Amino acid sequence: MASRGYIAVTSVHILALIFQVVGFVTPYWQYGEYDKYFGLFRECTLAGDSYNCSNVDLGTSQGWVKATVSLEGLTILVQVLALLALIAYQCRNESRFHAAVAVVLLTVAGVIGLSGVTVYGYEADTTQAQIYWSFALEVVASVLNLIVAVFLTVIAFQQTGYVPINE
Repeated sequence: MASRGYIAVTSVHILALIFQVVGFVTPYWQYGEYDKYFGLFRECTLAGDSYNCSNVDLGTSQGWVKATVSLEGLTILVQVLALLALIAYQCRNESRFHAAVAVVLLTVAGVIGLSGVTVYGYEADTTQAQIYWSFALEVVASVLNLIVAVFLTVIAFQQTGYVPINE
């Protein structure tokens, strides 16, 4: 039976994965003047009472946008692999190997995700548009990955006798 710690860690990781995917695909990385929203894949402009949205051509996008898309997409892939490792950890009687793999993958996902938002935050023009909630979701997801990695380390190695409890 799964421990409460494992369930909590897995739940927070799934929440981080959802945040990562939602932040990645939504067009709310920046909110600009004249009611314009920007995302990695779409731009939306207010026209009367509704928004007209168009797809961003990544082929003609600047290099930093392509880098952000690549880094954040890779983060999602690594998060999925970490989720599989978490499931394997539980299915294989809390195997230290699977816990270690999950910790490494979660740490890598956190670092890559933070790298992606750092590139975007550094390069994006914030004179006419401010950073918006999709960007914030990406930051939160990346930080949650790192937090989950720390807690999984404590949970997994405490149960296997590597972390002293009362010393």
